[in-house]
Amino acid sequence: MFRLSKKVWLRISLLIFLVIGAYYFAFTSHHHYLGVEADFKNGNWRVTDIHNGGLAKETELSEGDLLLKIDQQESQKNVLLNKWLIVEQAKSVLVEHNHQEKRIVFKGNQSFKSLFLIFEAIAFVLLVWAILPLKKTRRVGQVSDIACF
Repeated sequence: MFRLSKKVWLRISLLIFLVIGAYYFAFTSHHHYLGVEADFKNGNWRVTDIHNGGLAKETELSEGDLLLKIDQQESQKNVLLNKWLIVEQAKSVLVEHNHQEKRIVFKGNQSFKSLFLIFEAIAFVLLVWAILPLKKTRRVGQVSDIACF
């Protein structure tokens, strides 16, 4: 088996970090956190909890509402709802509230993008900080740099 140099491993790990970061940025900018939990009772999906910090908290959606459709699809066919009992990655829902149907559209929150970029930048700085001591080479007759904490 061939051995790769330390520089190659550092470049590969940095490239992997950037690819994963770009993927998460693209995913989170298209799919916002809604924070809706539901339970299947009496043949209907009913909203049981709306989390603070989710986009659903800022809408007319209420606990106890019946979920009729998620993105124009019957709620019984929604994979996330049926498997995990949550409503996420949706742009709109059709609910029944006080015997009246109501369509609720979730509008993206731009603060999530800036928050993600801040965390991505912090993680990148920490990665570079962790790699820097590995890149330093020892020279004959010199004491190597040791980080003191």
